[in-house]
Amino acid sequence: MTNQHRVRLTFGIHDHQPVGNFAHVFEEAFAKCYAPFLDILGRHPKIKASLHHSGCLLEWIEEHRPEYLDRLAALAESGQVEILGGGFYEPILSAVPHDDALEQLARMNRWARERLGAKVRGIWLTERIWEPALPTLLRAAGVEFTIADETHFRFAGVPKEKIAGYYITERNGETTAVFPIDRVLRYKIPFDTAEKIVHYLREMKNRFQAPVATYADDGEKFGLWPDTYEWVYEKKWLEKFFTALEEADDIATAHFAEILDSELPTGRIYLPTASYHEMTEWALPVDAGLELAKLHQDAKRDGTWERMMPFVRGGFWDNFLGKYQEANRLHKRMIRASKKSRAALQQAPDHPAAAAARTHALRAQCNCAYWHGMFGGLYLNYLRDGVAREMYRSENLADEILGLPTLEVVDHDADGAAEAVIDTRHMSVVIKPSYGGSIYEFVDRRTGHALTDVLTRRREIYHDKITQAPVETGQPKSIHDIVRVKEEGLAEMLFYDWYTRYSALDHFLAPWSDAAGFATTRYGELSDFVNQPFKLLSAKRKGKTFVVEVEREGGLYPGGVKHPVVLRKRFVVAADEPWMEVETTVVNRGEAMDFWLVRQWNVTLLAADAPDRWLEIDGVRQRMNQSGVHERVDRVRLGDEWKNLTADFAGGEPCELWHFPVETVSQSEGGFERTYQGTALAFGNRFHLKNEGTKRLALTVTLGSVR
Repeated sequence: MTNQHRVRLTFGIHDHQPVGNFAHVFEEAFAKCYAPFLDILGRHPKIKASLHHSGCLLEWIEEHRPEYLDRLAALAESGQVEILGGGFYEPILSAVPHDDALEQLARMNRWARERLGAKVRGIWLTERIWEPALPTLLRAAGVEFTIADETHFRFAGVPKEKIAGYYITERNGETTAVFPIDRVLRYKIPFDTAEKIVHYLREMKNRFQAPVATYADDGEKFGLWPDTYEWVYEKKWLEKFFTALEEADDIATAHFAEILDSELPTGRIYLPTASYHEMTEWALPVDAGLELAKLHQDAKRDGTWERMMPFVRGGFWDNFLGKYQEANRLHKRMIRASKKSRAALQQAPDHPAAAAARTHALRAQCNCAYWHGMFGGLYLNYLRDGVAREMYRSENLADEILGLPTLEVVDHDADGAAEAVIDTRHMSVVIKPSYGGSIYEFVDRRTGHALTDVLTRRREIYHDKITQAPVETGQPKSIHDIVRVKEEGLAEMLFYDWYTRYSALDHFLAPWSDAAGFATTRYGELSDFVNQPFKLLSAKRKGKTFVVEVEREGGLYPGGVKHPVVLRKRFVVAADEPWMEVETTVVNRGEAMDFWLVRQWNVTLLAADAPDRWLEIDGVRQRMNQSGVHERVDRVRLGDEWKNLTADFAGGEPCELWHFPVETVSQSEGGFERTYQGTALAFGNRFHLKNEGTKRLALTVTLGSVR
């Protein structure tokens, strides 16, 4: 049968595990998904598939299961498998520096050529994040085609009946081809029966003379998503699907490059900034996301969605950097690591540390920890830790060449206000005057551990679903349709912070406040210091220390009437030793008054209930997820035996200490779950000040080793 009478299916699979993921997850994914898929594909030589593996996954496979790569290379050599490229460490190409994106693409091309013997012509576009300027980048990297969602084309005004084959797009004359993923196929595979999918493909002959349909999606749908291993392999869905395609004489699978070489484009198109529909919803602020979701549901209910959809869209990926300060913090530190590593390479091109710094900077660009939607992503502290450690390793290596210690006053997080960034051999400290005169980032550079990387508790679009009962069916559902709760009582754990959980934050509490209320944000805050701007007075080196001083002329508001108070903070960071001191001075500019100052730190050792991570108070060790109230404490110690790290918090005078876990409720492919983000330490002191009276309180943090 000629191609004019066949439906041709381009069948793309994207396999990926992120930097920072647990070894056992790699093992499970390989055993339940990647290996059996390749086994079955090998038994069906008539089925052509286009496979993409992220570099993060390829490196793990090369180290632990190299025979898989030998089989993949053989399938590529036989012509059954087309190797798709992409950014090696799975970055969002439009969200990393241009030269880094080119380097990511080049590394994947080189790896495919040297290890698999394959020439890469097209790429998997991470999360299908499309920007109109991408053709220039892709053409510079030698990329001939990529794959985007049907949603992109609908946003560009293309009707459903014309979404097939491929389109040409360009920027300033630099062209690339884009294949549209059929949205119905993306939801049917592998969740519908093989017979129904084949029937859908055959129907395309009624709409196109020589139809080409594209399917491309996550390989983890084939065995790793909930309930799919039983469905895809034990109940033989994949065998049945490949067999049905082989037996259909009017359907043939084809590689993307094969279509590119044999068919003219369906047309020329200019795609807007876009991703798949769910991503555009997740990227919106919560209220806007809820409104979009309601609009979507209402339009589906009354049958107007297909007509409305091209004109109704949500946000785009970059919105995550505004929605989550923690994502922006990672992103801007990644940019800093990239700049430093490039500077080191330029200064000492033959130095081995420079090349290693570049690799770690590129690994830090793995996208998963920078955003959150259906998968845990940003909410998973070990993923944030994974990319953060890559950034700090990169900076450590680059600084071997560039030199330490340093102090910069720069807009580090790109919010229009300057931060003081201090780097020494022992620690990195970022002080943020514009938000409570707080510590924005505090890193033990020896271990690469970000002690203050604690996620703020926020309302999310999906929180109202938590009270819904789980839905059980005879066959697996897409993770977008599953409502599953991993533990009882999650609805009672939904607490939302009104301030971002930076550290060295200063609260003035109402007399009726208590530890339980402080932990659940149900307490009396009297002041305007916590999330308000301080003035940067000075930032300079003084002898063997760096000193940063900030001040705010604010007030307390008992009874709603302002009581003027000045708060001064002095940060002293040792240039050559592992300690830092934060001195807080309260100046009473009003009548004599009683004060209750609580200095808050939010810290993390990642694990909530592990015996090798602990909080030590008065010589007694507790797990990081335990809560407590202690009346007189002058020292607190954190210990991480896994990373061989300690952090001692010592005050000049005793204080009342409250500590409690900071936990979020988020969704993942497995359902809704509680996730430990860190531990809050609240150091409280009560004192009386007359007019113009002052009170100074200091806290010294010293980093060390368990062993």
